[in-house]
Amino acid sequence: MNKKGLAVNQVFVFMIAGLIFALIMIFGYQAITGFIDTSEDVLFTKFKTTIESDVQKIHTDFGSIRKKTYTLPSTYEEVCFVNMDKPYSQECNIGLLACDTWKTSEGYKSVDQNVFLKPSASTIKVAPITLTDVEDKPLDFLCVKTVNGGFTIILEGKGDHAVISPTS
Repeated sequence: MNKKGLAVNQVFVFMIAGLIFALIMIFGYQAITGFIDTSEDVLFTKFKTTIESDVQKIHTDFGSIRKKTYTLPSTYEEVCFVNMDKPYSQECNIGLLACDTWKTSEGYKSVDQNVFLKPSASTIKVAPITLTDVEDKPLDFLCVKTVNGGFTIILEGKGDHAVISPTS
């Protein structure tokens, strides 16, 4: 009778241990995913604040040129800048939100976004911009692919706007 009571006792202890282990795994997983989500939110907010600030600072600083590297959460594949003061281009292939915003805009002052991410994110509006390619040819829009969550662009101040170019 002593041995049977001991076996039942062991089963009960193993059940409680298994339950505690399961609870620790569930709550641990939730905590880790919460930390990851929070860190991605912080990284996105830092990116948004930094790019808005950098373009704002340089656009009035005539002749200044800066090469800037930005970091985004790895979920973003591409960053697209649109010159909202240019007429809408039928060749717009930068995403439905960006094309629709550009198509319905009446210039820079009429929109609340001129930087678009793939996949879409919250609105980002930098100071007035013009865009060029690596050979300084004017562009209506410029999309830069992210590599490991980062990308590099060149910012040039023109006094009343900033010129954004890709790196070669």
